[in-house]
Amino acid sequence: MTHSRLEELISNPDITNQELAEILGATLLSVSKHAKEIKITLNAIDTKLEVIQKKLDLLEEKSNFGFGIIMDDEED
Repeated sequence: MTHSRLEELISNPDITNQELAEILGATLLSVSKHAKEIKITLNAIDTKLEVIQKKLDLLEEKSNFGFGIIMDDEED
């Protein structure tokens, strides 16, 4: 639905059931399109997070070859 068509329908105080269905149909199509775009974006983010996690795990593995961090330096 074009913006001009929506403005035309809104300006008419007597909206018919057919016009209301037209507005609702256009709204559902728009929401569906945006939901699909959000899903694609979230999948891309999830893939990137998996790559980051694998790299982090690899760094942790490589840093554990006999080297450690002393968390508490107490004298007994």
